[in-house]
Amino acid sequence: MKRLFIISFTLLAFSIAQAQNGTQDSIRVNFERLAKEKEDTSRAKLLYILSFYYQFYNLDSSLKLARSAYDLSDRINFEKGRARSLGLMAGAYNRMGNYNKALEYYFQGLKALEKLKDPEDICMATLNIALLYSSKKETDKALEYAYRSDSIARLFNFQRMIAYIKLDIGNMYTDQDRLDSALFYTRLALDSAIAQKNELITGTAFNNLGNIFSKQGLYPLAIENYSKAKSYLESNQDYNNLAECYLGMAKTFGKMLQWDSSKLYGMKAYRLASDNGFLQQRIYASQFLTELFKQHNIIDSAFAYQQTYLALKDSFDNSEKLRELHNLTMNEELRQEDLAKEKKELEKERKLKLQLLLIGMLIPVFFLFSAFISKKKVNKRMIELSGIFSIIFLFEYITLLIHPVVAARSGHSPLIEIFIFVALAAILSPTHHKIQHWFVTRLTRRHHNTLEAARASKEENNELKTPS
Repeated sequence: MKRLFIISFTLLAFSIAQAQNGTQDSIRVNFERLAKEKEDTSRAKLLYILSFYYQFYNLDSSLKLARSAYDLSDRINFEKGRARSLGLMAGAYNRMGNYNKALEYYFQGLKALEKLKDPEDICMATLNIALLYSSKKETDKALEYAYRSDSIARLFNFQRMIAYIKLDIGNMYTDQDRLDSALFYTRLALDSAIAQKNELITGTAFNNLGNIFSKQGLYPLAIENYSKAKSYLESNQDYNNLAECYLGMAKTFGKMLQWDSSKLYGMKAYRLASDNGFLQQRIYASQFLTELFKQHNIIDSAFAYQQTYLALKDSFDNSEKLRELHNLTMNEELRQEDLAKEKKELEKERKLKLQLLLIGMLIPVFFLFSAFISKKKVNKRMIELSGIFSIIFLFEYITLLIHPVVAARSGHSPLIEIFIFVALAAILSPTHHKIQHWFVTRLTRRHHNTLEAARASKEENNELKTPS
């Protein structure tokens, strides 16, 4: 049963066809633009565009580019960039087969999109989660999120999304052998696709109807729908779906005891899968042909396809093991990157704490210096400035200490933060002025008393030196 997977939130901006037809030239051009671009938001966009393209070429590069896009978006508080980068990271992990990690990032991305209140991206993100649960064979969860996505698509009349969602809901019901429901939703998908003149979904929907009718034992109807699917899939060069369609026809003709037709389409499925490197389709076709030739006692051909099937199965199992090993290696590399980033952040935090400690130690020094010079013969204006500076320094330090607490409590909302700081200013400002006035007055009075005492002492010494 074939699904039309949506790999990221960026489907609307960059179509799947565009990515599949993209060349290394388009990647090179975007890298050249990235090297010249100075504006951070544009750089973040270019990074997640490149990540999207790389999902069709190199998943490791796609993941790293998406992480870079996320880090930059997070640093400049670019919410859309954060959401799309999370979706692309999830898409890369999904294609790697690391479903748990993909699900984690899909949920983070969905949460970010819900803050942005973008219904179209939310609709796609919810469908991505549904498809991922379907891949994990958790069909009830898959249906729950597919229905959520469907309700959003219908509410906002996202016609293109409706066809995808109905098709995938039909697939999920087929996985559960709830064929009446599968038939209902696949027909809805077909009607929507025909209305939109979307030949890709139309061909896939006809193919899926063929699979459903074949399961129901309605073989002539199955062949009729496979034949309709074949023409759409051939004209659109959708060879993966076409290989599945040929194999479905071969199995259905076999159930109808039409040996020649069954063999013909079984061989077509095998050749098409072999020519295009569709490993799983080759496995399915070789397994079918092995059983078919065995039934008709053509031992040589049965043996040959059985050997092919076993070799392909071993190759598939080995590739799965290599993929798991690659995932472990990739996860370790990313973990080391996270540790390095965390170490860098800790170092930055340590420097900040040291700076705050140094400032805290300087404050009493400023006050002591103000008190010290108030007893010296210096300009009165210098005493006043020293006192004012000490008080301002103290209150700014208090504000600096309070700011992280306010930001954390307000959820980094600028609106809430400004109200809190206005309230604090209303309290601290009068206090600041009163303390400043009191402190400067004391310093100047002390300075005045010191000068008066010095003058009196000087006069007294002069009187003692004068002869009577």
